[in-house]
Amino acid sequence: MLTWHEGASGQERELYDPEKRRAAEVLEARNPGWMIMYGSYSRHLWAWSRFATRDGWSILIASRDPAGLDERMKRLERERRFG
Repeated sequence: MLTWHEGASGQERELYDPEKRRAAEVLEARNPGWMIMYGSYSRHLWAWSRFATRDGWSILIASRDPAGLDERMKRLERERRFG
C-alpha cells in the first residue's frame, strides 16, 4: 500500500511506502552497527554507520534496493575488519 499526495503541479507523488519503511526496520535489526532510514523524497534507504573509519569518519550509503544495501553494509564491515 502506498499513500499519495497531489503536489502543486497537480501530479501525484509517493510520500509514504510502508514496505520500504519496514525494510529499513528489518535491516537495522539485522545490522546493529548501522542506523537505517527510508527517505520518502529520495525513495532511497539510507545507512549511517555507528562505527568510525580509521580517519574518524562515519559512513553514509544509500540504495533503493534493500538487498543491495545489506550487501554493501556487510562488505564495508568486512573491509573495516580485515582491510
